[in-house]
Amino acid sequence: MSELEGKQNPNSIYWQAESFRLTAFLSPSAQIVEQDSWKKLTGELPERKTSEPRTGIRQEEGRFKDERVDGQLVLITQPTRADWQLVPITDVSDPEFPTLGLFTESVDSFLKLMIRWLEEAPPTQRLAFGAVLIKPVNSSKEGYEWVSAYLPFNLDENSSDFSYQINRPRKSASTKTSDLSINRLSKWSVSLLTSFAFDPSRLEQYITKPPRFSVRLELDINTTPNFSEEVGSEKLSHVFQELVELGREIASKGDIK
Repeated sequence: MSELEGKQNPNSIYWQAESFRLTAFLSPSAQIVEQDSWKKLTGELPERKTSEPRTGIRQEEGRFKDERVDGQLVLITQPTRADWQLVPITDVSDPEFPTLGLFTESVDSFLKLMIRWLEEAPPTQRLAFGAVLIKPVNSSKEGYEWVSAYLPFNLDENSSDFSYQINRPRKSASTKTSDLSINRLSKWSVSLLTSFAFDPSRLEQYITKPPRFSVRLELDINTTPNFSEEVGSEKLSHVFQELVELGREIASKGDIK
């Protein structure tokens, strides 16, 4: 399939991943204690570790690399939640559009890593999968053509400052709990990146590189807050897999119910 065909037919293979996130909203009974979560997950100690004793916030980060992805892995824990994030290492990627590589490949690495953590995660009530995906394009016109293929309406070439956000909730299919619903939040936009520099002799700014455009998709797929029961550890990985699959569906088919 050519890229021209891809503009008319939505497909996940064209998206680059800018970041991934897992958020676990912990049960009141959960206690996050000092443990080697990072080392257990990666086999190595984190490169950096900081803590705020008054707030109970701790952060660990370091490089994570496998056969599909090379990025910076961040773990932030606090009394009510735990966040894992995977972001690009900017010194080895495009400084203007840093990415983790193809979404279809890098998301598999993130999912595999997070399932291992969920097997020993603290008691949890809610889960969320977040991702930021981009597709560089040559112009705003091309960007509107691309994004229109993923939306239930078309944008004309005179459009500008476009941003569209919507939630399409669904019932969970991963557990037998009939009242577990999932928010499928997606935000679509066409972005312009312009590089500026400052000339002290003239006291003015000037553009250093031609403008660069991209289509941007932000995903937040999460179990709804009205479900107050604790999700058992044996179900957490299945729920998170479902969240990721729903994210794949949006990236592949666009804004569908």
